[in-house]
Amino acid sequence: SSWDEANTKATLTANLDGISTKDFGAAYETFSGDLLAVWSEAGTNAVGKYATRLSGASNFNVNTYDNVSGWCDDMEGVVLAADPGSDRIALASEQETNGLLTAVWDGSAWKDIAQPDGGIQENNTEGRSHIALGWAGSSGTAVCAYTDTSGPSDGLDWAKWTSSTGWVDQSKNRLSNLLPLDIVEKAFAMESFTTQGKLLLLVSDGNSDLFAATFDGTTWTGLAGGALEGTV
Repeated sequence: SSWDEANTKATLTANLDGISTKDFGAAYETFSGDLLAVWSEAGTNAVGKYATRLSGASNFNVNTYDNVSGWCDDMEGVVLAADPGSDRIALASEQETNGLLTAVWDGSAWKDIAQPDGGIQENNTEGRSHIALGWAGSSGTAVCAYTDTSGPSDGLDWAKWTSSTGWVDQSKNRLSNLLPLDIVEKAFAMESFTTQGKLLLLVSDGNSDLFAATFDGTTWTGLAGGALEGTV
């Protein structure tokens, strides 16, 4: 349902695949005000679905991903982020095979569906996601940060999206090399700064330390002084 909008309550599914792993998400398109919801339904073969509701309308249009090439129906830890500069909405989720699923909704259809990484940390059963998603202000650049379990050791990696490149793995420039993290296993948060064309990443690690970094669309900068807090 939507706050402060009449007649918008609707049951999209009574068979959600996972509540503890947050197999659902929702976001508004920035300019149109249209609502997008995505979720994974339970079953022997989980079915991925999404629904749209036009601004001011009361009815949702429900669709399945069966006709969307490259889509993985079984999603866990769904994260959506609306672009402050357009009606695009970025999506990131863990696949059933623990790969990273990313895509961009352009206001009418899904684009650039990709798997930037084939091995990310599995979502636990505490409602946390090891994925963060955001936009670098109104620059049109989306970023997905996540805990990677492939390679020589666990670490904090990221992928970047632009309209010209699609999703591109950035694991050669690991965020773990910038922030002195002890195996990321807790939580992420991202916040977009529209007027500055930047985003802020907050991440807590296995030692309960809280670190922060900013991204300007091209370069990450770790906040000076080390951990912001040591007991989160």
